[in-house]
Amino acid sequence: MKMYYGDSSSEAVTTDLTKLKMGYEFGRWLARFTLAYEDRERGDNSPTNYLCDPSGNPVWSGTYVMGGDRFTINAGHFAVSQQNRETLLMGAGLEGVLNNNWSLDTNVSVFDILDDTTLSSNVNPAASTFDGSGRVKQYNDSGWVTLDAKARRKHFLNRDDINLVAGYGYTTIV
Repeated sequence: MKMYYGDSSSEAVTTDLTKLKMGYEFGRWLARFTLAYEDRERGDNSPTNYLCDPSGNPVWSGTYVMGGDRFTINAGHFAVSQQNRETLLMGAGLEGVLNNNWSLDTNVSVFDILDDTTLSSNVNPAASTFDGSGRVKQYNDSGWVTLDAKARRKHFLNRDDINLVAGYGYTTIV
């Protein structure tokens, strides 16, 4: 038999994204630039407890008996958490014609996690066993760098219906 004695609450997420995209054409070339900053806050701060003792007080942990069935309540299931995350993405590209048959397309991007901190309680703050302890998870100085370059040759082998595309891609996780 399954016993439902609470829920983990809904998550409240707010994401603010600020983005700048620019492009510049010069001759037969196009330069592109993108800058994006994300600030995200996520909270899981209102789990609901449906269990009460005979006096009407919430039961947050321990062994509980209901209708002759005994089960154990894990206090951590009612924990609360708050995450703050900031990221930065920068990208640039250059594409254009080298001569009548060859063109080039290059792109570089850098993604950086500036800060990603999650604070989690060990138990619900409303529990009598709450002593302010919890966990801190922190990620920063992480992300990736990518570089892509493609060369395209029109009319490959002197045929209008065949093009040659060759490229290189590099990605590193930092």
